[in-house]
Amino acid sequence: MSFIAISSNDVENYPQDAPDKMKEFAQKVNMKFPYLYDEFQSVAKVYDTACTPDFFIFDQELKCQYRGQFDDARPKKDISVTGKIKEML
Repeated sequence: MSFIAISSNDVENYPQDAPDKMKEFAQKVNMKFPYLYDEFQSVAKVYDTACTPDFFIFDQELKCQYRGQFDDARPKKDISVTGKIKEML
């Protein structure tokens, strides 16, 4: 199984998501997969992302098996991160 992460956030509006900050975060949490930056939000637009983060999980034939949120936690929503998958395809 392989993973990649792609940040498409607008760094002018979200400076905390700038590539240098995300690199620090990836190192801090010991990510073992590539973390890429989508400067012009091209990938986000092609995949019609809906939230941050928006997960896409593909099988070996590149068929999407899951697309959605990690869980119900959101900033300013007093809901703890649980990891409970929100919805399945």
